Amino acid sequence: MIDPAARVLRSCPEIAWDGDVWRVHTRRYSPPDPGGSLKSQGRWHRGGPSFPPDQIFATLYTTVSDAVATWEYIRHSRRSDADEMWLRLTSVNLSRLHVRLSVALDLRDPTLAGLTVNDLTGDDYALPQAIGAEAFARRFEGLLVPSATGVGEAGRDFNVIIYTENLRPDSLITSVESKTPNLPT
Repeated sequence: MIDPAARVLRSCPEIAWDGDVWRVHTRRYSPPDPGGSLKSQGRWHRGGPSFPPDQIFATLYTTVSDAVATWEYIRHSRRSDADEMWLRLTSVNLSRLHVRLSVALDLRDPTLAGLTVNDLTGDDYALPQAIGAEAFARRFEGLLVPSATGVGEAGRDFNVIIYTENLRPDSLITSVESKTPNLPT
């Protein structure tokens, strides 16, 4: 029996992808810097103290919609009260990047691999992390995946997960603009 991650990589199309993406990030990191991903695990990568150092890899989480980028950040910013959440929001930028990937795995239609959107966006990160680890190991530059936020236009708003260590010479990530929200502190 083939493992589910390998089945996904075999069943979903490899594509080149070019377009603008958005990212909400703390000001500690520049727009194309995936450094924060090394501190903790995420849906599409392994990081932080949960994994041995040889299994950790940096990942830049982006999306094709500025609204979805904001909702993705809020979704992953669980705080115990509104004041903590507000302080977190006052320390971020909303940045637009232009990305060109030579080889990405397109998971926007998970039914091609016998999966549902919920299999990729639910609370259990085991399968997406396994897919991400396998894609990273096979030198994919990124993944096109459904957003877990449930906002945005179905099929049009999706996330672009970028494995910066795997970028090929003809691929690029360029900062286009970065905005600091005008939020009182």
